[in-house]
Amino acid sequence: MLRRAAVDRRKVALCLSAVGGLYGGAMLTSLVIGIASLVFDFGGDGVIVMLLVGAGGTALGLLPVTAAVMNAPRAAPAAALAGALLAVGVLHFYGGQGVRPVWSAAHDHPSGVRAVGSWTTEDIVVRARPDEVTGYRITDGIVVWRWSPPGQEVVCAMSEGVRGSIGLLGHATTKAPCAAVTALDLSSGRSTWQGSVRPAVGRWGDESEEGIVAIAGGTAVVREVDGWRGMRLADGSAVWSVKAEAGCAPQRLAGGPDAVVAVELCSGRSLVVRSLTPGDGRELTRTAVPIAGDNPTVAVLSTAPVTVAVDDNPCAAPTPYRPSTGRG
Repeated sequence: MLRRAAVDRRKVALCLSAVGGLYGGAMLTSLVIGIASLVFDFGGDGVIVMLLVGAGGTALGLLPVTAAVMNAPRAAPAAALAGALLAVGVLHFYGGQGVRPVWSAAHDHPSGVRAVGSWTTEDIVVRARPDEVTGYRITDGIVVWRWSPPGQEVVCAMSEGVRGSIGLLGHATTKAPCAAVTALDLSSGRSTWQGSVRPAVGRWGDESEEGIVAIAGGTAVVREVDGWRGMRLADGSAVWSVKAEAGCAPQRLAGGPDAVVAVELCSGRSLVVRSLTPGDGRELTRTAVPIAGDNPTVAVLSTAPVTVAVDDNPCAAPTPYRPSTGRG
């Protein structure tokens, strides 16, 4: 009986030592990997979790694990190796997940300056503020070019997207309506052409405007006081001009690869949503949308299919509309 009890105690000690070695190997490896990730800047959010788990687990288990291993030290090395491999496996499948910053740009000065918008190409991240447009190399954040509007003008509008490396910017003097448009080559930060716009209304301070300029296919489109004008994106030469309907005023503009979406605010509390071909301005669809208020907020959600959101009641959620093909 005594010999059997001694054997049983040895088995228990071996099991506890193996468990302790497995636990200790996993915790210590997690701790080492976590510290290395901070020193050499690798991995994602999961590595930070491993650091916290490793530090906490090592602190809590140090005494009981040490006691268990000392009772049967032969079983500990293999178990510790297994624990280390387990921690490495967790790192492989989970530790690299998450997002960590690669670089960051300096804060704006003065701090009250608001960004107008941003663009991204394969090589450049572009950030526009009223007084300056800056291109950052996407791999390391180094500033590769800066562009400023002419004279004392400020950036007051920008196209939602770019085509190739060309983006559109609207600019004007402070509080004045966007009366000029520039096609900017984002690979070099240089203007490829500039044109004038016949704007409708002024702006409040230096706040930027939406739906003034857009890119649709190979066409640059601008919203003017009485309609829309299409120009060749390559050189700014005029291609087409479309007037707003009688009793209506241009309200919103958006461009996509195959369509221009033009929204008009009309008397009688209604909106007219039209889609046009980028190449010649020919009307593809037209839909009249009734509204409850006199000054609705309109957002173009999609150009294909044409979808707009209309908020004509500040106490209710915006209503999406998907115009049907043909005239409505």
